Amino acid sequence: MRNHMFYRPLQESNLSVEAETLNELKFLIREEFEIDKAIREKFPIELFGKPSDTLLIEGSKDVMECFKSIDAKKVDIKDKIKNIDHLGFDDGEIVLNFKDDDITATAVYDFTYDFFEDLFDMGKYSKFCRENMLLDLTKLNVEWLFEKFNEKEMQYRLLNLGEEYFLRGITSTVYKNYDNNLAIYIGFLALHKFAAEMDVSFYIEKAYLSDSAISILFRQLKPITIKGVGEVYFGAVLKNNEIRDSTFSLEFRYTVVNGNDSFSGIPTLRDAIFNIKHTSSIHTMETNVEKIYKMRELQDVMLSYIKQFSKLEKISKAELYPLYTKVINAKSKLQSGTRTKVKEYYERDFVENTQSLIQIFSKITDFSVEIEEKLFLEHLYHEAITELIKKEKEKVGN
Repeated sequence: MRNHMFYRPLQESNLSVEAETLNELKFLIREEFEIDKAIREKFPIELFGKPSDTLLIEGSKDVMECFKSIDAKKVDIKDKIKNIDHLGFDDGEIVLNFKDDDITATAVYDFTYDFFEDLFDMGKYSKFCRENMLLDLTKLNVEWLFEKFNEKEMQYRLLNLGEEYFLRGITSTVYKNYDNNLAIYIGFLALHKFAAEMDVSFYIEKAYLSDSAISILFRQLKPITIKGVGEVYFGAVLKNNEIRDSTFSLEFRYTVVNGNDSFSGIPTLRDAIFNIKHTSSIHTMETNVEKIYKMRELQDVMLSYIKQFSKLEKISKAELYPLYTKVINAKSKLQSGTRTKVKEYYERDFVENTQSLIQIFSKITDFSVEIEEKLFLEHLYHEAITELIKKEKEKVGN
């Protein structure tokens, strides 16, 4: 997310406690998009309270203001190859002209690779040509392919910044754009509904926003204190990525704090409150949002797990090994620098039976600065916890 054209991280230290009103959420709906109007009709603000009611989410006002400041105008064009001209390359990125719309746009992010891969199964070939300065050869290929497959139709997502247009994504014509504005709209309403009915309040711990993706971390204001463990905060993480085959999800998340050490965990994606593909219907979206009450069930399950933390002895190297191997083998999820630091910690700095799980997870979390990596690690922490507690139960049972 950090390499997106517009990126804004919001930390707890620069987030105010101000909350937005329900009525202000209506400005997230773009009337020129049919999908937005359909969402507004299925999830009217009045269904969640009075328009003047304040969201039970502290920090929501700052997140809304930040989102408005970076939300680039999106343009969707559904067209056939015969209505598109290939104008060449700009610094290795393909440039297309949509004749009927009189729009010329340059590729950003991974569009060039995806374009060649999705239309002609030539992603790796085009990458090789671009990396080896063979753009003239690629241009000849494109001209022939455009003529041969001129009836091929795809949906193109463009970013409009001032006078410039950028090609950001390419999808099938059945793809629905559950964009970041809709993810925030639905996520805020769902959590507000849960908070109102369960008599709790949330605050936004951190938020990472870009022109194409969001990750917003929520915590309940009041923790639960567990003797021998520390304070436990329940919450959620709202994620959406408008690019390609990503999903829109709201996942249960918990944080354990003990003195200066803390860590957060996220159950597996199959246990998400909801996880919606961008090809899903509005009806599927409606059904999934009703699963917000699954959060209560997940809280109860996690409480029973966390209460058993105090029964776990200081962790041995053998007990840490499964987590260690998952981290160093996660080449597509973690940067080499992060994996190297964990490797050095395990092989050189870790001392047998001297640290608790909370201390270990807290240390490993500090090795990474990217939100995507931190959330991936939080999934691994949850897996490690469930495996260790399962083994502890088996040990007691025997």
